[in-house]
Amino acid sequence: MPPEALRQLADLASQFCRRDDLELPPSAVAIVLRLGLWTGQQALAHTRRTRGDWPAATIAAIAPYLDAPEIERLLIDKHVYPLFPWISLRIGVERLLVRLAQLAGNARALAAYKQFPASLRALLAPTARALIEASVDDHAHQLAELVADTARHCHLIDRVYEQADVVFEVLPAVTDTATQQQLIARTIERVYDEDFPLSPEVWRKLAAVDEPRVRAEALRTQSDYPRAWKLAAVSFHQGKDLRNATLDAWLAACERLVAKGFALRGNLIPYPLPPRLLRATQTFLHTTSPADRAYVLIQLSKGHPELVSTAVDNLQTLPNVAQALAWVTFASGLSPDHQLTRQAVTTFRQRLGTSLFNEQRAWIGWWGETESTPQWCARAIAMLPTPEQPPALAGLLRQLLERHKPTQ
Repeated sequence: MPPEALRQLADLASQFCRRDDLELPPSAVAIVLRLGLWTGQQALAHTRRTRGDWPAATIAAIAPYLDAPEIERLLIDKHVYPLFPWISLRIGVERLLVRLAQLAGNARALAAYKQFPASLRALLAPTARALIEASVDDHAHQLAELVADTARHCHLIDRVYEQADVVFEVLPAVTDTATQQQLIARTIERVYDEDFPLSPEVWRKLAAVDEPRVRAEALRTQSDYPRAWKLAAVSFHQGKDLRNATLDAWLAACERLVAKGFALRGNLIPYPLPPRLLRATQTFLHTTSPADRAYVLIQLSKGHPELVSTAVDNLQTLPNVAQALAWVTFASGLSPDHQLTRQAVTTFRQRLGTSLFNEQRAWIGWWGETESTPQWCARAIAMLPTPEQPPALAGLLRQLLERHKPTQ
């Protein structure tokens, strides 16, 4: 890899981090670290905000490059935790704990976890559960203590959907049915009190431990969009006959959504489907937009690999920038040498440059993405072959610096 390309990227990253009004995208931080341009400590110094804290996703990107003493120092640094309670910090602290466990053992990571304030212990309870279950054979007592502590303090988690996410991840460790039902009821009550919709994946976690509750909730829901995702969520945890009835209701809700002009992108799609329903769904997809058709086929291909080629054909009918976004989203969870990852990289490479950055802003919500445009582009650049990453990331950072020139 040419030293000049690395030097230019290191210089641009440092320029970027000297600006109080800009934040280096977390995926860009990860690329700079992976290329060896910064150490973990340098990344912490460069990415620390003026007010003292760090973005949680940036801490997550830096965690694999820190040693155990550095992580333990960070875990007692109040600036690791955002100053505003509505900002999620789970991913950053979670990665620090996992890295500490890898370096120093699960017991040491659990000791650090126990020093957290009550609200943070509740938020990180699923991580602690995994560490406990992986560390000792007879872990019933430790799990019982964790469940009791989480039950007492989960209401302190500021964001209601994160409380639900945490509680439903911990529920499988709850052996007492009464406690389990009490936790579910309390969490659902808060959801309704704050009128905050839960994501399809959170409903899926709840369905894993209380299928009748989610099924009843789905059938009570009048609006077809949330009804469809609740039906999809519960279908993953049902026996054959009940699941077939649920999937019939799911497909009917999707048909009504499309008839009313709503999109299916971003909704939870169940898989695998029984042959009859798969045929019916494929027939129904001919009435949808190319974007919806591509999205649903991508999701269905997780349970029906034979649909991958059809999904690819539909992706290739999308507009260029939308196609690039869809490809990268599709391939993000696949191995680097997967055929679809290579095709995603090819598509993205063709769209690299100013045109991608400018046009993609208009498409960011189109595919159900929630990441910022710079972070999405940096994530896509991370999929390129390593020698291509420095010039591509340097180009993105130049665009951002040019776009946000300081006012005189």
